[in-house]
Amino acid sequence: MTVKFHPLLSYRILAPVAAMLACDQVSKVVARSCLSSSRPPILFGGLLSMPLARNFGSFLGLGSHSPSWVRFLVFSVGGWIGVGLCLLFLAVRDLLSDNVIIALQLILAGTLGNQIDRILFHGAVTDFLFLSAGPVHTGIFNIADMMIMAGSGLVLVESVMNSRRKATNC
Repeated sequence: MTVKFHPLLSYRILAPVAAMLACDQVSKVVARSCLSSSRPPILFGGLLSMPLARNFGSFLGLGSHSPSWVRFLVFSVGGWIGVGLCLLFLAVRDLLSDNVIIALQLILAGTLGNQIDRILFHGAVTDFLFLSAGPVHTGIFNIADMMIMAGSGLVLVESVMNSRRKATNC
């Protein structure tokens, strides 16, 4: 079987990534301009609040208290490795299902959004969303985090569905 490489600069692959990346970056600019950590807007009866936070870790602050060299290695270098892997998989997309392509686009856009923040803000990412329903709540996160989680979830669902299809074909 021959693997056919597509040009990476395909508008069908990169246009959605660029649009999602723009949404993330615009949301962060608005958040930095309009929000504060001391008086966050509270919406939907307290379900959503929008406190501005600088996150030096990953999703929900994981690893934010690690030494700076560990954070740089894991989040900055690791993030760029993730970007490269997404681009590599998208380059050989003939081997991938549509769901996996969409998942990789989501992960790529989210990772790029957070990597841009890390470059511009000395390793920090702008977070500004907080969900709370009674005793259940999230940490503070951003649009890029949602894209990464949605893409990862889609990969997981596709993986489970693939396993079931293979099991029924045996």
